[in-house]
Amino acid sequence: PERLTPVRRFEPMLSMSTVSEDGCSSLASPWGLVEPYDFPDTGRGLRCVRAVAEGEELLAVPLEECWHEMAARRAPELAALADASLSETDAIALHLLLERAKGDGSERAAHLRSMPPVYDSTLFWSEAELAHLRGSDWLDLARRFAEELEADWAALQSQPAVAALLSRHGLGIEAYRWAYATVKSRAAEVGMGDEKKRLLAPRFDMFNHSTAVAPGSSHGYDEARQQLVVVAAAPYGAGEQAFISYGGASNGSLLLGGGFALRRNRFDAVEVTLTAKCDARRWLLLMMLAPEAPPPSQEEPPNFEYLQAPDQEQLRDGPKPFVTRHLLTAANPLPPALLAYVRAERLSDVELEAYEKKAKAAGTPLWEALRSPAPLDAALDLAALAALRRVLADKLDAYPTTAEQDEAFLDKAEPDAGAAHETAPLPAEAAAARRRWLATALRAGEKRILAASLAALDPLAEARVREVVRLAAAQAQSCRKAGAAWRQLIGRRQASLEAARPRVVAMYERIEAGSLAGGDKEGALLAQTCASFFLLLEGRDAHPLAHATAYLPAACPLGGGGGGEGGGEGGG
Repeated sequence: PERLTPVRRFEPMLSMSTVSEDGCSSLASPWGLVEPYDFPDTGRGLRCVRAVAEGEELLAVPLEECWHEMAARRAPELAALADASLSETDAIALHLLLERAKGDGSERAAHLRSMPPVYDSTLFWSEAELAHLRGSDWLDLARRFAEELEADWAALQSQPAVAALLSRHGLGIEAYRWAYATVKSRAAEVGMGDEKKRLLAPRFDMFNHSTAVAPGSSHGYDEARQQLVVVAAAPYGAGEQAFISYGGASNGSLLLGGGFALRRNRFDAVEVTLTAKCDARRWLLLMMLAPEAPPPSQEEPPNFEYLQAPDQEQLRDGPKPFVTRHLLTAANPLPPALLAYVRAERLSDVELEAYEKKAKAAGTPLWEALRSPAPLDAALDLAALAALRRVLADKLDAYPTTAEQDEAFLDKAEPDAGAAHETAPLPAEAAAARRRWLATALRAGEKRILAASLAALDPLAEARVREVVRLAAAQAQSCRKAGAAWRQLIGRRQASLEAARPRVVAMYERIEAGSLAGGDKEGALLAQTCASFFLLLEGRDAHPLAHATAYLPAACPLGGGGGGEGGGEGGG
């Protein structure tokens, strides 16, 4: 939720008009090239006082003006708590509360007055408001976030010296909740030396966030000048709002920490967690299926992570869970590693042995075969696709509303983003309506990703069904060339078919337990596949009109659509 900047040396591209010969900013106003303004769409923010070039310095805030852990621990009342156990967040939060208690007598009174009196962070939501997040993983995360705050408060209260300080100033959990949310939502996390530190900087904390700004490019800590520096991420005209990046944060992160969400956020993601049985035989396969680590970047979050990967020593006691996390995004709704791990997870021991032999005969490691777009076995891959589709479809069905309902609500119920919310709490009804909109925006973003993931799976499933039918069609064609009917071949092999019945039934049950397509498409896919086999049994698969029986032509290789006499190849 914090306004993140990678730990690296900050090297802003400064315009010569704002930097003196000694490298210091020559901006006359403490506001630099920006000033506060109330925007109708985003609320309070900062606009440029003149035209600004990309890379030009907009604002520089000296370290001594910032709230940070070192300054907090130097404050007299907190310095007296040298033996207390205070986290960085706790130290800054307590410093905020102690200064706020001084009123106009605080040297930081002006900055404190500019801070919102209340936030829309989920830390302040009622259970009824949290219920709008139902279906999203962020509901549990929001509850855990609130539990962490309460645990931190209890830890402070358990320390007599800290509890006495809080009591002396009449500070309860609601005051702490406000300070905690202030640090989480308004502080920048910057690289200082080799560490990350939080800086809560006056003026800087009024910049609004835009996903158009590359994460890590808009601001950072200048070690030489000991200032938090903001540069223009794009050219701005006079009076135009200047933005920074809060990092590659999804709507869930923005909502929990910052109390806002975007109608469309390119950093939104849906998490899928897979658990596979891992034994000594499968360990290398599961380790090697992991994708290559991408180059460090905040533009796109990593879409793969090991959550639990046992080592070989642990496997001596027997199989252990192997857990991986996969992130689906709008840009990458179906990561290749996700499908590879689903394929591996669906392999029985017998199938694993068979496909190891297949891969070895082809001169390819099994993990490369499982990562390949072309499956080792069409039916097995169909079962894997069906299982994955069921997981994603169930996620989509877990929401209390449809995607269409959410989009319609967002269209007609845009929340008030005016400045009034920055200076005084909204009326209860307006606050509840705003929070419902924020939760709906979060859900809608996740649903768009899930819909894109399902749409990416559909053509794969149709291609696998087509391949299953094509193999039978190729066999039927060979029979015709030999002057025989395919059903005669089937009749002669009745004993073999009966022997294979348990395996075939098990495979069908695996496919049936999953989902091949959405809505009526699944029934259509099954019906046309049955029809295809009836045509094959009757020797009508090469008829020019055989393909016309298909509801989904891409899944049928028969007849005039490109199958039959052509060996089952081609499309509709």
